[in-house]
Amino acid sequence: MVVVCLCAVGVLQAQTIRQGQQFFDGVALYVVYGISQNGTVKMMGSDSWGGVYELALEAKGAPGRYVLKAANAAPSPFRCLWGSEVEYIRQEGMNFLAVKDGKGRVVETLVLTPDNLIDCSVQQEQMERDAAADLASACNDMLLNTHMLMPLDLEPIKQEAARLGKLSRPSIIQRINVQLLNSEIDYRNGQAEGGYDNPDGLGADGRGEDEVD
Repeated sequence: MVVVCLCAVGVLQAQTIRQGQQFFDGVALYVVYGISQNGTVKMMGSDSWGGVYELALEAKGAPGRYVLKAANAAPSPFRCLWGSEVEYIRQEGMNFLAVKDGKGRVVETLVLTPDNLIDCSVQQEQMERDAAADLASACNDMLLNTHMLMPLDLEPIKQEAARLGKLSRPSIIQRINVQLLNSEIDYRNGQAEGGYDNPDGLGADGRGEDEVD
């Protein structure tokens, strides 16, 4: 999952998603189980706690461009509404889905992986430790996901978003990461456009009331 700094978004290669591919969002591993003749991709996700998620990506026309659709009546599992744009970005050694909100900002990333859920979770835990130890280095060197940011305090997230926002020539990784950081800030401020309900008085980062206090 560790990635190198890349070029601009516009020169990234795009390709269609294939049957059997797996994408990991930091918690759930999604498996492509069906692709219709019109290019609609059906995916089933599962996490370590027994959660199951189903969604569809409707081909938008251009290769690698999709629209996020509900495969059932469940709410969106991401921090965006159904109908949002999804782009499949491919670069040497790295393939991922970039899920965008209504403003075109990347709010979720799902990395293509050959690993199973257990292996992905172990890698995620290490990445979370790396991000907690040195967020600036993590933002420079690897593609973040929202679950890596949830355990972090808000202030370092704001500081890192400000730092990345001032870069004159940010890499593609830094560009995506600053969007994820700003998405996290909006989410905790209650300004995210959808997904991730917080039941039972949970804080915006998923912690219980005692921990928040």
